[in-house]
Amino acid sequence: MAIERRFMKNYRIFVYFLTLFIFSIISTNSSANTSPTWRSSSFAGKFITAITWDKDNRFWIAAEEAGVTVVDKRTVKTFDIPYCYAIKCDNSGRVWIGSLRQGLFCYDYGEMKNYNTSNGLPTNSIYAIAFDKYNTPYCATGPGLAKLSEGKWEIIYLPDDLPKSEISCINFDREGNLWVGFFLGGVAKFDGIDWKLYTYKDGLGGYERINDLLVARDGTVWVTTCYGINILKPYASRWDYALMFQTYYPANYFLNMTEDDSGNILFANRHEAIIKRGINDSNLNRIVSQEQLPDSFVYCITTDQDGYIWAGTYGGGITTNNPSFKFPRSISKTLITVKELPLEKFSETPYQKELISKSYKLLKSSTEREGAYYIGEDWITRGDWIGNYGEYAWILCAYYHYYKPIEVVFDLVGGSDRLDIFSFKHIFYLPYIGENADPNDGIRGWLPFQQFIDNPKVLQDPLGGGRRHTEWDDHAESYERFLMREGPHIYLDLGISEEGIFIVSFYFMNKDGHEGEWNKFRDYTISVKRMSDLESEFEENPILANCRVHDFRAGVYKRFMLKGPAKYTIKFDKEESYNTCFSGVFIDKVKEP
Repeated sequence: MAIERRFMKNYRIFVYFLTLFIFSIISTNSSANTSPTWRSSSFAGKFITAITWDKDNRFWIAAEEAGVTVVDKRTVKTFDIPYCYAIKCDNSGRVWIGSLRQGLFCYDYGEMKNYNTSNGLPTNSIYAIAFDKYNTPYCATGPGLAKLSEGKWEIIYLPDDLPKSEISCINFDREGNLWVGFFLGGVAKFDGIDWKLYTYKDGLGGYERINDLLVARDGTVWVTTCYGINILKPYASRWDYALMFQTYYPANYFLNMTEDDSGNILFANRHEAIIKRGINDSNLNRIVSQEQLPDSFVYCITTDQDGYIWAGTYGGGITTNNPSFKFPRSISKTLITVKELPLEKFSETPYQKELISKSYKLLKSSTEREGAYYIGEDWITRGDWIGNYGEYAWILCAYYHYYKPIEVVFDLVGGSDRLDIFSFKHIFYLPYIGENADPNDGIRGWLPFQQFIDNPKVLQDPLGGGRRHTEWDDHAESYERFLMREGPHIYLDLGISEEGIFIVSFYFMNKDGHEGEWNKFRDYTISVKRMSDLESEFEENPILANCRVHDFRAGVYKRFMLKGPAKYTIKFDKEESYNTCFSGVFIDKVKEP
């Protein structure tokens, strides 16, 4: 009997542990996407902008100002390449990294190679990377495209009837067609011969502000925007449009997306974390609560080889539902300084010279009184504007700011056209906010307490030396619906009385985008129109030129070419942002090319 009782006891123990073992096997092999536990770490940085897994199962992470980190088992290395917003692995295992200021990098067999304007790229700003069926790399280089063919970069010039905006995303479908999404302007398809542009006329929603484009395995084209998701099914001619919420604007701001092994589409959302649209479900569903993540602003998303979800948050680092991955400690990283090619002066790059020459000739030959073209962005110069911008006229917004006895804001002006300390000979300008603001409200100035700083992104101070950050502000944060699209926005009336062609540049730098709850939600559009007296009249006038301002932590000049003599109204639309603000206006007269 004692032997029998001992046998039964050991048998029950055996069955208990066998049950636990079988349950663990079932749990491990169940859908990874349903794992209820999310774990997070900021070992690679807090503000994550791009992630991917390569073919050797290494995890690549780009953090906005913390470089690019790669995790290989327990080895962690960080490459000193800040402001990277695209990382892709090609079919041969090479990893390609796109940066805003330093061009394109390729990691191959342990070596990092740099491409920029000095060896063939049209610009140094890379927003997106894709590969065709021959594994040829293509990259979105601002307003154009480039592909690496036989070791040399070939520039792909877009037709004049396509948007002049920077390209936000590129991809290929199974027929080999190239799909291009514009930050502002819609989506285009290139079949090798002809381009087809899709806009709101084709059912494309989201105000044509495109963030990402994905071609699913079934051939469906998915597009995320600042206000919803667009779907183009195979052989369809019109897009279907979907929203997460019908009325709440911020919740419909979608960014990066990926397709998992089951064909489900996973979306990164700026306010609602991670959204899923099942392969057999037409609804959009939040698959993780905001409380489970370190930050509900999910910037990028991917899956690993086991199907687990990885997301990069903008403020809380990396998060995943993979239960077995062991996050490394941040102190274990090895920092590697990357050998970069020298950067050419922005205005001296061949592509920029060609663009200026072409725009100049078009404006000069036009019979219209007003004329404007968007001629791209400059991430290279940053705060070092003296000697690079504003030879004809410059305005440092709200340079003088007095709080007592009342709040008074004055700009600092200069340049060869300056008349006195407040005005110019041939330039008239007036900044103001929209009509839907409080009647007693007006344009504000913002001057941080630390006036003179060494941050290279801050504009140089021509009077006191060093650098000084000041800006115009529409004060939108004081209104109840400040994350909605109602404004007030900043408007700038700009009159040019001298005949000629002028480059007008506006400087943006999200100085506190890593601080506070709402400062990171800044994403504007700029529209140039002929001058109007009323906001309602402005909306009815045709757009002469426009662009989008986004992800401007690094500091960027948005540049337009205007014809004079003429009068313009320029709207800086806050869209779904916290508020609208920028630091400088710089005007340069263009010599005939």
